[in-house]
Amino acid sequence: MDDLTRREFFRRTAFGILPALALPRLVYASFPSTSTDIEVETAFGKLLGSRTEGVNIFKGVPYAGSVSGERRFLTPAPLKPWTGVRKVKRLGHPSIQAPNQTYGINEPDPAEDCLTLNIWTPANDNKKRPVMVYSHGGGYTHGSAGSVAQDGANLARMYDVVVVATNHRLGLLGYLYLDEIAGDEYAGSGNRGVQDIAIALKWVNENISAFGGDPNNVMIFGESGGGLKTSCLYAMPEAAPYFHKASIESGPGVMMKTADVAAETTELLLKQLGIARNDWRKLLKLPPSVLLDAQEQLQKMGDLSQIAGFHGIGAAGKGGFGPVVDGVVLPTHPFDPVAPSLSKEKPLLVGWNEDEFIFFAMFSGDTEASN
Repeated sequence: MDDLTRREFFRRTAFGILPALALPRLVYASFPSTSTDIEVETAFGKLLGSRTEGVNIFKGVPYAGSVSGERRFLTPAPLKPWTGVRKVKRLGHPSIQAPNQTYGINEPDPAEDCLTLNIWTPANDNKKRPVMVYSHGGGYTHGSAGSVAQDGANLARMYDVVVVATNHRLGLLGYLYLDEIAGDEYAGSGNRGVQDIAIALKWVNENISAFGGDPNNVMIFGESGGGLKTSCLYAMPEAAPYFHKASIESGPGVMMKTADVAAETTELLLKQLGIARNDWRKLLKLPPSVLLDAQEQLQKMGDLSQIAGFHGIGAAGKGGFGPVVDGVVLPTHPFDPVAPSLSKEKPLLVGWNEDEFIFFAMFSGDTEASN
């Protein structure tokens, strides 16, 4: 890209993200603090959000259908249109995970059917603003789009962009590799979590114009586990048509789990649950709480270091759950041996949190970091 475009890219990304999250209320004190209703029509039906302090906010917007019951471990059911006006003023359910790992205000409990997104926009006015689609942190096992620390209102208000954040499947519900035992219908099962985000990007492409965003100027970004997910999206053919630039923050996903290691993890899970290989469909009937408990036991038994497991990097090892290089949804490792050719024309910004390793050293008991 030319110098002007490069400068514009950095101005709208690197220098905009963290200050927008951190600046005090003084910046927008001139906006009225009361909320008013905002209605918008999407391809699936009308939504009712709210305008607060200069930003239109839509929370818990569905972008795909069910992933529970018989659709567990499958791609989502198609999103069904609705009649009337759907109220979207409350956060959606996070994915199934351990307690106290999400930090949203009035956030509902985790649930299997979790495929919703949140949108912050300066106005629903048909203006073509840059769109920033955020993947939350928490490795591949916890977190949500509703965290108060990652609210997109300031970013939208201060930099005239549309911000989108998604909930998507986590843990074994998002990354259990069944390709080798469950048949063609379950092809890609080891990547459902990042595949959900790709489906959300398609929703953004088809609907974001109604929120004042430009579907031809979409940036994907994420921090920590969200950076790992962004690394995968950067290498996924399914996501490629729906974004144009990316930022990987403090979570470079160079390599992901291989199919053979993923298959070993699946065998460990079946053994943990006392399920024979040819009875794998019993996994569809178990309560999510049972699966979550088995997931946590495997993470303790697997070859994960405490630090790697916490950050999500350890999901590449046996016993962890994360994206799988399956040759289909994720054809190759994101950046090994080279960067993905399908994104070679898409600018990429990479960074990290200063002194971040100290945080992880605390969890791993690594005292060398202080020497």
